Amino acid sequence: NKRSYSKDHWDEVVSGEDLKTWTSLSEDLSGLSLLEFPRYSFSEDDPADLYLFCDSSKVAYGYAVYVVQKGKSNLVFAKPKVAPLKPKSLPTLELMSVFLAFKGLFSILKNLRNVKINNIFIAVDAQVVLSWLLSDNIKTKNLYAQNRVRDIQRMKGELVEKYNIPFHFRYVPTSFNPADLLTRGLSLETFTKRMKFWLQGPEWLSSNNVVWPTSDLLCLNSVNKSIVLNTEIGSIAKEILPLVSFEKYSKFSKLVGVTAKVIEALNKFKVLKSNKMQKLWDTTDPHQCAKIHVLKVMQKQSFPSEIDFILDPRNKKPPDLVNNLNLFIDRTGLMRSNGRIGKNKYFEYEVINPVLLAKDHLLTRRIIEEAHLQVKHLGIQATLNNVRLAGFWLTHPYQSVKNVINPCVICQKFNALSYRYPKVTNLPKHRVNFVRPYLHVGVDFTGHIMVREGKTEKKMYLLLFTCLNIRSVHMELLPDMTTGQFV
Repeated sequence: NKRSYSKDHWDEVVSGEDLKTWTSLSEDLSGLSLLEFPRYSFSEDDPADLYLFCDSSKVAYGYAVYVVQKGKSNLVFAKPKVAPLKPKSLPTLELMSVFLAFKGLFSILKNLRNVKINNIFIAVDAQVVLSWLLSDNIKTKNLYAQNRVRDIQRMKGELVEKYNIPFHFRYVPTSFNPADLLTRGLSLETFTKRMKFWLQGPEWLSSNNVVWPTSDLLCLNSVNKSIVLNTEIGSIAKEILPLVSFEKYSKFSKLVGVTAKVIEALNKFKVLKSNKMQKLWDTTDPHQCAKIHVLKVMQKQSFPSEIDFILDPRNKKPPDLVNNLNLFIDRTGLMRSNGRIGKNKYFEYEVINPVLLAKDHLLTRRIIEEAHLQVKHLGIQATLNNVRLAGFWLTHPYQSVKNVINPCVICQKFNALSYRYPKVTNLPKHRVNFVRPYLHVGVDFTGHIMVREGKTEKKMYLLLFTCLNIRSVHMELLPDMTTGQFV
């Protein structure tokens, strides 16, 4: 390529530096045929993660794709391209490598359609490009870069909508970026020495828990740093982190309220747009988004196997909870129990299809505590009824509620026995024998009330008859309280 754009003509004899370069390339090309690559890359039976490493130099740009499965990493695809003849800045070329990777993802995911992909990681070693990809407003006058970022965001949206796989942008130092081998060029000798790095990626990629190398993200603002260092908000990733720690708040309503304020702030600062909120939580109301978010965190931490089966039931044995409670995932991503009272018109959708709560999770305890306060410290059944009317279903209802109520100090004060009670005796006969209503009555008058009769008002009195057995009440309206009127 370099020779074709030099000033020499094609019929002239090659000499000097060009001849030395061509001779070296010819020897390396002949030696490449002796290299061996393993055919096995991954299994279609187990879930996996995709890692795309992107890089560029002044002469080339490209990306390498690795499948990480059960702590093993293998190269499955790589693509380099020659840099444009028109000189471009290095950040722009780095952005072109990411753009090329997203274009290739469509065919890659199509060929991996039989593999359960949990996450897709896009790794670059240019923090400026990472800042462009994570920001809504690109702080650059480069129109080409602005258009490519918009194209990348558009393709990302199409891929998420089609495959429902969360994307994560990460920074990787150049020394750990295998795509660097694509762009700077290597001799056969150097490539042979670094064969393992090329085929398997960096060593930390081949581990059960991938830990990214730490770096100072000097080109990123605090919001973008948070997005890079933490799990994507509201994603359906295997591990989802709450926006606000559950341990910091003792009330469920307070936790939801603070989380709602955080989401509202993210929306105000244009970090979390309304259309993203609608896609993640099926609503743009911050309070509803916060409630759905904390419940999804709880379910991801407590029911990973059930959620994994519902999302992909192929060749898997259904967990007991899925069959016993007829579980399903609604459009907000919450796992609910499809009850047997679906034809009931009195209760709302949330009560008929309650959200599943884990037995020993801290969030479940906060919900039960709040329900217990709402029923004024009544017993297990009243508290459980309030929890169910709020749209929640407990896996071990009585035990979960009992564990919360028993330590309640106020309940202990009410239920404590201050002295020894006498032995229980038989109830009196009027308590156990059948009687007709109003056999024993209590009688009383109310104070006077003003009753309009025509255009005038008169004082009238209510005579109350109370049945002492069934507590029934009968009322008569009398003009005065004399014996004659009473009789």
